[in-house]
Amino acid sequence: MAEKQGHDIRQVNRYVDSNGREVLEFVQVFGKSKEEPLVKGSMTLKIMVNTPMGPQAQMQRHEWPFPDGTGVKKAFEIWDEAANAELELIKKNNEEKTKEQNRKIVPARTLPGGIIGLDGKKL
Repeated sequence: MAEKQGHDIRQVNRYVDSNGREVLEFVQVFGKSKEEPLVKGSMTLKIMVNTPMGPQAQMQRHEWPFPDGTGVKKAFEIWDEAANAELELIKKNNEEKTKEQNRKIVPARTLPGGIIGLDGKKL
């Protein structure tokens, strides 16, 4: 572990254009073998969440990595396409999660014993 110590220390540079697109660049500061800077896109999403008081909007920050070797300038050029692809992935994951939650079956033994069906008999 002594040889890896300090390799994960990076300087973070934040770049924003006039359209509000945000790119983060993570540059390795310490370490014997220098790694390429890691470039990520960033956006803030307004997401509806269910609460005991009903659905409410919540702001969440989301980051995604650009392909290896992507520089800051190239990241701004492909930001819109990458952000749309990331949003589609988020939507797909949320739909799958919702479908899975709706598929959960509640066993009859978990229901209270005093429930009466439409025919007047206990279930």
